[in-house]
Amino acid sequence: MAFIVSILLCVSSVYVWANSDRHLTIYIIGTVVFLFVCMVATTEHIGYINLGGAARDAYQAGICLQAILFAVALAERISTYQKEQSELAISAAEAHAENRAKSGFLAKMSHELRTPMNGLLGMLQLLERTPLNEQQLHYMHVMRNSGRMLLGVIDDVLDYSRIVAGKLRIQEGDFNLFNEMAEIEIMFSTSAQQKNLTLRFSINPNTPAIVHSDKARFRQIITNLVGNAIKFTDQGVVTVRIWVEQSSDEEWLLHGEVEDTGIGITDEQMKGLFREYAQVDGGKNYGGSGLGLVICKQLIEMMQGAIQVESAPGYGSVFRFHIAVKPPLQQGDARISEQPVHSTPLYGTPHILVVEDNDINSEVIIGMLNQLGYYAAGVTNGEAAVTAICCEDNPWHLVLMDVEMPVLDGLAAAQKIRKWEAMHYRNATPVIALTAHTVRTHGDEIMQSGMDDYLSKPVDITLLKNMLLKWLPPLDSIAE
Repeated sequence: MAFIVSILLCVSSVYVWANSDRHLTIYIIGTVVFLFVCMVATTEHIGYINLGGAARDAYQAGICLQAILFAVALAERISTYQKEQSELAISAAEAHAENRAKSGFLAKMSHELRTPMNGLLGMLQLLERTPLNEQQLHYMHVMRNSGRMLLGVIDDVLDYSRIVAGKLRIQEGDFNLFNEMAEIEIMFSTSAQQKNLTLRFSINPNTPAIVHSDKARFRQIITNLVGNAIKFTDQGVVTVRIWVEQSSDEEWLLHGEVEDTGIGITDEQMKGLFREYAQVDGGKNYGGSGLGLVICKQLIEMMQGAIQVESAPGYGSVFRFHIAVKPPLQQGDARISEQPVHSTPLYGTPHILVVEDNDINSEVIIGMLNQLGYYAAGVTNGEAAVTAICCEDNPWHLVLMDVEMPVLDGLAAAQKIRKWEAMHYRNATPVIALTAHTVRTHGDEIMQSGMDDYLSKPVDITLLKNMLLKWLPPLDSIAE
């Protein structure tokens, strides 16, 4: 029996050797030697053969050889294991470097794509406010809407790429839920009016105003759902409801509903609704990247929540979601945020400094400010902005500053300005960031630099106006 097993093990060792598994081959050879020696010793013991002292010597030699072979096999396996671990470490380092390169590429692409879009859409907004005949106005609206659609696709693709690369993070902080919803309502009011839709926002009156969560991601979820509701609704109402379930003192659930009277979704379409590039109508009539709901679902799950939908063809849809939020870290529950106080009393037209290295973007923003009734002038880098602000007779009431610039970037410039103001006991001049990156990925970095707020490019003139009213007194209240 031992002889048959030895033969089988020999055959196995040849097969294993052929498959380049050396340590296992050596181990099998050692086992063959051991079995052969045992077989010889056993046959000698029962009298089939008589080898005398040679049997004992052969047995001991076989045991020693087996031990040596097993030791060699173990050493070979350890060497192979170390080599595998080394290769895994190299692969992990290469994958990490590749992810960093992807992240850098996405950030660069975001900046490079949004910068010319700011010039295009900004100029169209300025053109809209000039005398145009009906046909010209129609052409202008088509171009502007097409540009905004392109911008939405760019943002969706970049966000989805960040999620896939594992580079998207949840960054929590306190924010005013009522103010956030009011801004979103203003954002969509024009598009709803253009389709003759009624847009309703409802927040339960018992909802705490301040919550602790990721404001940018919450806004992204709501804007995606509301944008879809308006897009797929040709007549009727789009309703947004928000409330907070205070399940414990340490963790709350923020609930949201977006209901529309649009085209609805069939059961078959519902199966692939949250898949990449899925579109209710195949993209034939309503367009889009097919990534909005995928991004929503993944963001909601990252925020420890869930989303579901109820719909019927021709009767509209209701998207319901909830995410985990926390009570505010800072005390207070004011439903309206305090109005920022400007550093000095204003007399005459407010002076706004535009810090932007791109000539077209600078022209767009200065043009918008002039149309809104403000005086504006521009410099091309952060060093020039520091020189203009950090002086005894600072004439500027507010700064709009790009983040990425040559010589000195916006973040470093803001830090220098704040340091100078603190050393000279000056009130802080409001500094608003203008970023071609998506605000939801760079908001925290911007605020930590000492800037007061931020606007994402392309700059919308209505959002710009609201931002200025947030940080400066209304023009009609300024003394001459």
